[in-house]
Amino acid sequence: MKKRYGFITLAIMAFGFSVGAQHLLYDPFIVVSGASNPTNGEYLVANSLTNSVNRGVYGGPIIGYNTNAMWTGSTDLFKPQSSGLSYTGGDKIFVSSGGSLELDLSAVGDGTRSVTRKIYNGPALMSHYFSALMKATADADGTAVIRFDDVDGLSPSHSPYMWGVGFGFMNGNIVLITRSGGNSRVTHTVMSDYVAGETYLIVVSIDVDTNIGGQFNDTVSVWVNPALLSSRLAAGAPTFKTEINTLSNSGALLVDEVGFYTSGFGGGTLSVDEIRMGRQWYDAVPWTVASDMILYDDFRVDGGYIAGAELNGQNVYCPGFAAPWSLSTSSYWQPYSENLTYTNRTAALISSGGSIQVNMPNSYDRLIIRATTNITVDSVLYISSLMNFTADGEVNDFAYAQLYDSDDGEQAGVQWGLFEGEIGIRCRVDSGNNRFRYALGDGSYRQGETYLFVLKIEKNVVGWQDRVTVYLNPENLRSEAASTADLVTLTGCILDSTKLNRLKVRSTWIDNGRFKVDEIRVGTTWEQVTPYEQVIFGTVFMVQ
Repeated sequence: MKKRYGFITLAIMAFGFSVGAQHLLYDPFIVVSGASNPTNGEYLVANSLTNSVNRGVYGGPIIGYNTNAMWTGSTDLFKPQSSGLSYTGGDKIFVSSGGSLELDLSAVGDGTRSVTRKIYNGPALMSHYFSALMKATADADGTAVIRFDDVDGLSPSHSPYMWGVGFGFMNGNIVLITRSGGNSRVTHTVMSDYVAGETYLIVVSIDVDTNIGGQFNDTVSVWVNPALLSSRLAAGAPTFKTEINTLSNSGALLVDEVGFYTSGFGGGTLSVDEIRMGRQWYDAVPWTVASDMILYDDFRVDGGYIAGAELNGQNVYCPGFAAPWSLSTSSYWQPYSENLTYTNRTAALISSGGSIQVNMPNSYDRLIIRATTNITVDSVLYISSLMNFTADGEVNDFAYAQLYDSDDGEQAGVQWGLFEGEIGIRCRVDSGNNRFRYALGDGSYRQGETYLFVLKIEKNVVGWQDRVTVYLNPENLRSEAASTADLVTLTGCILDSTKLNRLKVRSTWIDNGRFKVDEIRVGTTWEQVTPYEQVIFGTVFMVQ
């Protein structure tokens, strides 16, 4: 079969983009209401921060909050809220998982208020990215900042609290706070006259020791509400940039505490959300496609799905879905932290971290279903997803995804995946209810290889017949016209149905192996379902 490339992408990511965010710290302030014992990673609405359980340890002890440390300080004043902050830049939505942290300044007066929490102080890095969403409803002369500090003094040659970075509101401006030689701090005005009630996405990057001749000065860049989110390059020139000896004389920063500080605000509320610290741009500025994407699930586990837990019942927000994942038969589907990827000679499909997987030790029917908002099918529909099969396919063995109309007995729609040892699709062939399997190419597949399916459905192109075009591992993610279709056929997959409203992922009767699925997208154009980053001479460049 064509289009099988043994291409190696070097681990060089230009302008801060990587496939899958790798947070050193992440808190989306996910909240629950009416619960006395929130699960790991949740806060109680309008309750003290001390009534929350540990969150933020994703994948190991070097990530997130310290397991044994809770919020300290004015914990009864900073309260989780069910409404989260959000931001959209261009056609990209900043990933926000619901919930936020709020301080009602009108209720507590204008004194000094703060909360802090210890985080793991590793690994030491020569570059850091920080970000948060912030909003103040009063244009006051006080201070409200987020600070990332080295409290225990483990960064080289300095006293506690004098190393790190802070950002937020001060005297009506958006500011950056850094060390400025010795053990003193300096406040930089990033943007004058912030607007009360407006949500600001603030992104800070620190590149350590970029000017050796300037006594180990570090380059600090700040973006406020970047117009484009897809990469550091796309974001354009920073709102503010400076070179200053802010982190260490000759070494990498070890941040071990995050805190929120307010002083002098006389009224209104301060809200913060989506606190992130990472190695590169995408760690601090993860995004998804804006509302023109009909449906999208990246199966993200950092701040999204719970890795290693049953997928059934999980209800992570994803565009286009209307309910939690559910099942009708025995199911062992679980999210995993490892994502699937696809790269051809010149481009790599954007894959945002995490996937779902079912292990198949016995011949059982294992399926998982999620209701979608009604997907209107009136002209052209595109579907894409990544799949990986490590199983032998025999008679009656199936591993596939299916988008269908639940009100039509599952007849309207299409299946794609592995069918009795052949890779292909299944759908209604005519106006009856008989499904037919169409092989892609010669139908052969390699165990353990990841496949990118791109399906195009054109409704009623010849009478009641719908044209289905399928690209398996398309050689050109930039252009449908430049890609070669593996299948073009007339079918009855949609007929007179006007909607699709369910997504099913299923394996059945396979004796052993694994079935993995990732990056399910539905849209009305090729570009919506094949977002890519450019690969040139082994280096990955994000393409806006």
